[in-house]
Amino acid sequence: MNHPIPVVTCTIYRGDKFLVIRRWDGAKKFGGHWGFPGGKVDPDETIAGALKREVFEETSLELEDKFLLIDSYYYEGSLGLHFAVYATSEDVHCLEGYEYRWLSSLDELQKLKRIPGIDYHIVKGTELLKQQGPFLSLKAVDYVPEKYIN
Repeated sequence: MNHPIPVVTCTIYRGDKFLVIRRWDGAKKFGGHWGFPGGKVDPDETIAGALKREVFEETSLELEDKFLLIDSYYYEGSLGLHFAVYATSEDVHCLEGYEYRWLSSLDELQKLKRIPGIDYHIVKGTELLKQQGPFLSLKAVDYVPEKYIN
């Protein structure tokens, strides 16, 4: 039996702006499209660990210790979780061939060639952020074996 590949993606906020990244043109999926940082969860890591790793690998950003689960999705054999997170700075250093932009509105995003379906993440995330949560701690949910095996 094949199991879906776990994937994490996130909208990164800083103040009233959110970050989008343009994937390099030769990317296997959605080359040249704008989207959010993310990727596969490695076999030896947690969801929170994968989220922090993927964000750092793709943007060099560190995250504040709070996040919101926005939604989950299934796409071509991947089971994804999308989060809203906050960066500790706006100092982005993208991967080679990638571009980035800090946007202030969904209107700005809609002018870009983007990965299908990502508008919903912004709409839903904005609604939840206005409600102030419920936020969870990245550190608190990062249950590596030494935290839960007695």
